Amino acid sequence: MEHQPYTLRLARKGELPLLQAVQMAAVKRFYAIGLLQGLDIQPVSLERLQDHLEQGGVWVAADAADRPVGFADWFILDGCAHLNELDVLPTHGRRGLGQRLVEQCCRWACEQRLPAVTLSTFRTVAWNGPFYTRLGFRFLEEHELTPGLQHLRILEAQFGLLLTERVCMRRELT
Repeated sequence: MEHQPYTLRLARKGELPLLQAVQMAAVKRFYAIGLLQGLDIQPVSLERLQDHLEQGGVWVAADAADRPVGFADWFILDGCAHLNELDVLPTHGRRGLGQRLVEQCCRWACEQRLPAVTLSTFRTVAWNGPFYTRLGFRFLEEHELTPGLQHLRILEAQFGLLLTERVCMRRELT
């Protein structure tokens, strides 16, 4: 597929179901490598996306026809922007859209005068831990986890994710 122009913009309320479809298409990659076997992954709820949208924390990467092909969803957690979800349709992957969406999250957090962006991800999956490391995030040690991040880890474990495969990360903002 030829590279096409993409734009970043705030999501529109009517697009939220499309973002759920983008997420579920992206999740298939994790099933393919065996990380989510036996788990019933559901998309981010429309209510949660709507809440985050109202806070300015849902941005999309739109294709030349202005259709969302990727999105980033974040919210405030323990005084930092927390990147909750970052997904790009696999057919539009490897074009820098994920990086652009992460940078948008960081710009937004700077505008809000927040000290950092945090996230929880898979440690070794190429498009997770190593990807975020290249973008300036660092792995957090257990003693560095804020109460909100500790709670997220508990929820991940209850859901069935292996915490040995998961890591919290943080990027300081200047």
